[in-house]
Amino acid sequence: MLRLLILLGIGVVLGLFILGTQAECNVCASESGISCLSDSSFQFCSTDGKPIGSVYDCPTGYYCTGNRLVCDSNPAFKACSECGACDVDNTFACLTANTFALCLGTTSPSQLVGSCGSSYVCDRDNPKICGLTSAGSQATCSSGSDSTLPGVDPTTMTPTEYCAIVQQTGRYPYGVDLDTTCRMYIYCTYKSNVWSGTLYNCPGHTYFNSTARYCANICVSPTLSPTTCLSSNSGNCGSTTITNATEYCQTIQTKGKFPYGGDTSTTCKQYVYCYIYAGVYYGNVYSCPGSTYFDSTSQLCTTQTQARCSDTVQCLNLQDRLLP
Repeated sequence: MLRLLILLGIGVVLGLFILGTQAECNVCASESGISCLSDSSFQFCSTDGKPIGSVYDCPTGYYCTGNRLVCDSNPAFKACSECGACDVDNTFACLTANTFALCLGTTSPSQLVGSCGSSYVCDRDNPKICGLTSAGSQATCSSGSDSTLPGVDPTTMTPTEYCAIVQQTGRYPYGVDLDTTCRMYIYCTYKSNVWSGTLYNCPGHTYFNSTARYCANICVSPTLSPTTCLSSNSGNCGSTTITNATEYCQTIQTKGKFPYGGDTSTTCKQYVYCYIYAGVYYGNVYSCPGSTYFDSTSQLCTTQTQARCSDTVQCLNLQDRLLP
């Protein structure tokens, strides 16, 4: 009887291994014919192993695996890392080893980008966003996760020639111009001992994030300069400061309530309300009552001190402009 139970246990483990092996992120899986783009999104693949068509999302609480069971509730089977993905509370997403974006209660990183303090790393599991490695925090994004090749300019060659140099499957940044090539990427595939590449455009007004390797509504760098578009490790604070709410709203170009800054005693207690009048964005600054702080996730005033106001965070930026 004991031997039978042991054999059954081994069978279950083998079955889980066969059905739940981990696929690669941004690579067409032969088993399922799909390519996972992020924690929960995917595309179907063509017969020649390239992702095509619309982007689909797994149900809430499920992860893209790339296996025959495309979406699974077990995070151990997900194909993509958590770099560039919002945390479980939709508070923030790590973009690089020391930068992050606020998620504002959604599953997508916003334009509000921040930098960790000196010696701190962005840790998706740290409620304060940034932490010290000496205290047990681990960088969610690798410090070497930028996928550019020094001295190789992909715009001077065909995508296939570039992929023959890279010799790795996946998505790669194409250029450094914010209005054009920063919104494009090269997808490299390997089939029948031959490397091939295809150039794709990110949808809408999104940029290719070379750290997370998918399209997002923010540039990979907190400084939106064409010369640093491909650099995902700058962690610089803005050189100029947004001084009023209307300027803020005309920069973010979105209606709603947004955090105004990260100073615990002042701007952490405030929020900007953006609205449109006669086709123009305007904004007003409001203060939370008493000893409350503006929660960028729930968009309510709460008694809890916010992570963005932690002393582990160096600054917050909105399109290369420092927030007060």
